[in-house]
Amino acid sequence: MKISYTIAAYFGKRNVKHPNCLENPIWYVSQQINYINKQSVFIERIYIICTFDKETDNKYIIDQLNEYYSSDKRIVIKVKENDGASYTSWKFALHEDNGYSDYVILMEDDYMLYSEDSVELLLEYFEKDSNLFYLCQFWNTNPYIQNGLNIVAHAAMSNGVINNKMYHDLRINRNMDFKVKYGTGYDVYCSNQATFLDDYNISGCLFKDIREKYSVYFPHSDIEYGKADGKKLIVPIDRDLGYF
Repeated sequence: MKISYTIAAYFGKRNVKHPNCLENPIWYVSQQINYINKQSVFIERIYIICTFDKETDNKYIIDQLNEYYSSDKRIVIKVKENDGASYTSWKFALHEDNGYSDYVILMEDDYMLYSEDSVELLLEYFEKDSNLFYLCQFWNTNPYIQNGLNIVAHAAMSNGVINNKMYHDLRINRNMDFKVKYGTGYDVYCSNQATFLDDYNISGCLFKDIREKYSVYFPHSDIEYGKADGKKLIVPIDRDLGYF
């Protein structure tokens, strides 16, 4: 069984950024790699999908990534346009993978795996139900009604694991893929979060989240959606949470 990992790595201005990124712009990526390497399950490939704003020195960032990670043959570094947020980067990585991996972990750059058995415990959901298409941190079954959309359910905290063989089969044989807009702006990003899995949900694919058993903390609103004091599988990279 091949397990791969995608980091949607944005290098540019953002509303909230860990102060370590000021001195080391690839710090988010380095933390993710550190915790990937601690996992009890081997990660076959690591896709780092890089996007930039117009003010960022793209060459400097890519040179840094290559300097640190060129010797790790698992790591695939790609650059794409900064459009559509993490969801278009994840889609890009899945196309790069092209069905090679059995499961792909999809992660925003400022979240990461935490416990050494995080991947092992996430995969247990798929072992118990082979029909599971996507496992996220928080699958919200309350309708998303904003920006002219009415989505019956969506991944409110979207980091998770996708059944890549199922994704690839649906993409090739049924022409299904993430429903995303390519553009910039907060409205586009929010809409993509609500819609990127919508066609799969409409078609009857199975979704689950990890809230019942594990900690699911959302830092921007300081809310614990998961099990209080539960085991941490995926965490925000934030100095105030005591993870470092």
